[in-house]
Amino acid sequence: SKLDVISWDKETILMAYNDTPETDWHERSPLTLAYSKDEGLTWQNLITLAPAPGNKCQPAMCRDAQGRLNVIYMHRHTAIEHLVLEITD
Repeated sequence: SKLDVISWDKETILMAYNDTPETDWHERSPLTLAYSKDEGLTWQNLITLAPAPGNKCQPAMCRDAQGRLNVIYMHRHTAIEHLVLEITD
């Protein structure tokens, strides 16, 4: 898939997705983290997880025991990348 969504706290939803220009659907980058505070009605980009160029796809997210966000994604269909992020208000 091109995205993953996780409920972070009572009011925040996080989404990892490919913020790909509409003119270039075969290029799956950059990989971006966005958030919503209104149950997914509107979204704001928070950070670029992996910049263009190159395919960065199939994101998966989870919260670890230390309360950090872990993002795993495929890079160029040949490697798996793992990011660990501190999410604060």
